[in-house]
Order: sequence, then C-alpha cells, then structure tokens
Amino acid sequence: MKHWQDYAKDPNSAEAHLLRTQTLKNAWHEPIEDRIAYLVAAASGKDILDIGVVNHTLESESEPNWLHKNLSHASASCLGIDILAEEVKKLKAAGYNVEICDITKNSLEQKFNLIVAGEVIEHLEDIGAIFRFAKQHLTPEGYLILTTPNPFYFQRIYSFWKNQQNENVDHVCYHFPSGIAELAERNDLALVRYRGVLVPLRTWKGKLIKKLGAKIGLAPEYLCDTIIYECQINSEL
Repeated sequence: MKHWQDYAKDPNSAEAHLLRTQTLKNAWHEPIEDRIAYLVAAASGKDILDIGVVNHTLESESEPNWLHKNLSHASASCLGIDILAEEVKKLKAAGYNVEICDITKNSLEQKFNLIVAGEVIEHLEDIGAIFRFAKQHLTPEGYLILTTPNPFYFQRIYSFWKNQQNENVDHVCYHFPSGIAELAERNDLALVRYRGVLVPLRTWKGKLIKKLGAKIGLAPEYLCDTIIYECQINSEL
C-alpha cells in the first residue's frame, strides 16, 4: 500500500484514482449488524486501549452496551482513556482501569495489540492526532479500529435535505472511506479493512427502501449509520 504521490502529482489524475480505488476495493467487507459484538470479538484475548471511554456522560456505565465494559471483559487487558477528568476519577474509583489522557497532547508508556476509538474521530479538531497516537502506541502487528458516523447513510442525507439537523452538536466533521485511507497513509498507516454497521429496518417503509436500493444497485452502506475502519502500520511507507 504505497501513497498515491508515489505515482502521480495530481490527486485528480487517473493514476491517483486507480490506486485509491484499488485500496478501497481491497479493504471493503460486507456490512455487519452489531458494532459492539464486532469490536468485542476483535478485542478477544488482546492487550487493548480504549479511547474515549466515558462516552460523553457517566450514565453510559450502567448501560449493557457500554463499550468499555464489554471490551474489558473480552480482552486480556484493557486501559481506557478520556479527557473528562471527573468522570475518569469516578470510573477509576469503581474499579475500572482508566486514566486521563488527551491523545492530541499526551502519550503513554506502553504499546497495544489493539487501539479502539469508538465514535471519537468526528469530535476531533486535530484529526491526524489519532493516527499519530496509534502509530506511536501500536505493536508492529497491532490494529487501530475507528468507528464513526457514515455521512452517506440515507436517513442522514434525507434529514439534511429536510433541514432537520439532529446530529450530535459536538461533531465537527464526517469521514468517508477515501478520506480515512488518506489520513492513515499521511501518518504511515494503511486502511486494511472497512465495513458498515446496518440499521435494522423493521417498518414497511424501511423494507421498501432496502428493496429499492438493491434494485438500482446502491452500495449497502446507504443502510449503515456507522462505518468501522481498521488500520495497521504501513511497512511500505
């Protein structure tokens, strides 16, 4: 996985597009239905770092789908980090292995088999920070897994058309597969896998939308609210 600049000067050139298209084709995988289950399976038996452990508020800790609790149970070891000092203090008092750490400013003294950042990157001003941090803290064979809202999810696009903005007000950007590939490569990582997380469609309207989308050949990601991206350190860069 070399960078497009090894082949072309113009990012709009046919050569650049061909290389990126091949990268995305190789990385694409079929969508899944359960984000938490997928991340738990990826964490099984590994030494992991969970970025953004608090998940906005401390009330998340009592929810069965709180990511950090699920990752802690599945992994060999799990360190959680966040910038919310008071919440981290309370989680630590409750017995969780958590620390205050701002990935845009701080570093840790250990490396991990897996770094998970669930629904984090869309909040960052310095987007490249998470990739630089991962490069510094991953073992040679380790993975960075990001999950982030899919900008091309049909309900998100429809809401924008209707001028109904219901997105988390702390979000500053959306990310798409080619952009993640570029961010990874700029920071000496490589996008090796990505897949969507399907939204359950139980109403007749939802089922009709799915049927129509399949009929006209839409990519299945239009039914996915979230995308999961997996990156590794790129030995070719």
